[in-house]
Amino acid sequence: MVIRCNQDRVGGGPFRSIEIRPDHPIHQLGEIASVSKAIKLPLVVYRHLRDTWMDREDDPKLDNQIATYLMIDKKTGFAPPIYQKQVGTVTVMRKDGKPLTEQSIETIWMFHDHLLDLFGDDPPIAASKTTNRPAFDRFCERYKREMVMNNLGSFGDMELPL
Repeated sequence: MVIRCNQDRVGGGPFRSIEIRPDHPIHQLGEIASVSKAIKLPLVVYRHLRDTWMDREDDPKLDNQIATYLMIDKKTGFAPPIYQKQVGTVTVMRKDGKPLTEQSIETIWMFHDHLLDLFGDDPPIAASKTTNRPAFDRFCERYKREMVMNNLGSFGDMELPL
């Protein structure tokens, strides 16, 4: 799954499904997202831009809030500096090779958004009580139910658990 930065979303949404071939650089240069490992659904994230925002002029068109959220640390709620701004477009895959749908990656992203709200209240409690598989599964059930109730029919077919 490709998650587009602001610049690349012009004329399209944030997500684009792709086939990740064995020669894709994600296999050598991808990083495991901290929270995804803790919830036992490891995601590998590959930044298309190889330099950092510290090495170029400020360009908010390269921001990618979704990728930043996916890379937050399970203990602190902060993404590594390289993922805090001007991340650019990224490719994400499940480490187990199963496909990611737009609905599943949105649900995972919204779980991270939920965690960030909790980190603002009490980081140690957020980290210890919510970054685990049972808490993630409960969130997914609730999020799917809300999306279906809001007439987003594409979520009705999302298989759980992810």
